[in-house]
Amino acid sequence: MKKCTCCSSCKKKSDGYLQNLKGSKLTNSKYHYVMVAVVFAVVSFFFVKDVAEDGEKFVYYTPNTQHFNRPPATFLTSLEFDQEDIQEKKQNMAWHMDYSCEATSNDVIFSFQYVRSEITNHTYNDHIFMLCKTHRAFGNAEIVYESDEKILCTEEYAGVLLKKKRSMNVTIKAVDIHQWKPIEYKTQNELESCQVSHAVEMLNNKWKV
Repeated sequence: MKKCTCCSSCKKKSDGYLQNLKGSKLTNSKYHYVMVAVVFAVVSFFFVKDVAEDGEKFVYYTPNTQHFNRPPATFLTSLEFDQEDIQEKKQNMAWHMDYSCEATSNDVIFSFQYVRSEITNHTYNDHIFMLCKTHRAFGNAEIVYESDEKILCTEEYAGVLLKKKRSMNVTIKAVDIHQWKPIEYKTQNELESCQVSHAVEMLNNKWKV
């Protein structure tokens, strides 16, 4: 049985905004701290104003164990699929996923890793994930075929590791978010089979810890 590893919560070491900040040496001048406080207050004011005026935001959060406690993701309905404003919103989410994939070393990005604003902390719960290697975003993904031949997948999310026996070849029925059309997608290799199976279970909240 072949072994594959997929990771949902790795970070590029070069990506500063996702790392714990390590400040350079600071002077003890009280003016330095006053300046920092003033700048922070100004930035916070404009961020709050921006959120309030522009509506939906996509604030990315790295994987954490609280994501295991959320409800199963919500499927896009046929009525929503026909609405242009819904299409625009979901494709906007996929664009942010594109950026998050570039900014991290994740194999998969999920909709529930985004909140609408840091103020309300309201998490998105769309049934959408992206495979970072190919930047393919899928909505409403359901596994419709699994091969009999199995592989052993080592899967990780938020530092939690699980070994799962998966099918070597997997086919999903889904909505291609970028193209906005229903598709069937066959995994290209064993690693991708691990990633897709892991992603669908995560969105359905069935990846047991």
